[in-house]
Amino acid sequence: MEIEGRITILFNHDGMIVELRDANAAIRFAKAILNKEQTCQAMSRLGDIHCEITVSGLENVGKYYQHDQIEFEMPKVSYGDKVVAGEEATKHCPEGWIPSMLFSSQGSFFIRDGKPWARCFIYRWVEMPVT
Repeated sequence: MEIEGRITILFNHDGMIVELRDANAAIRFAKAILNKEQTCQAMSRLGDIHCEITVSGLENVGKYYQHDQIEFEMPKVSYGDKVVAGEEATKHCPEGWIPSMLFSSQGSFFIRDGKPWARCFIYRWVEMPVT
């Protein structure tokens, strides 16, 4: 599998951090942390250096990240309540999508036609189209 990748190399006083990202999936799937000695070995072109690597989100590597937003009416008694907003977002979220439960922007809660409403971002990963 070939992906559109991104790499970030960060040096600090403890050594180096190397991060690998899948640009289309919008995820960091690998992070290597090297101490000072390992960093010097890497910089001197030594191969197969032992280091700490954390991997995550591998199920989404090679997929395409999509996002959208939904708006839904809130129960009148709980306008602005993030817990209730999360429950409502889950109810109104289309199948296969995941709602963001942050509700921290100024536009998360609003009034429409005199009634309390909320909005949140939703996201999912889909298979890359074959070209």
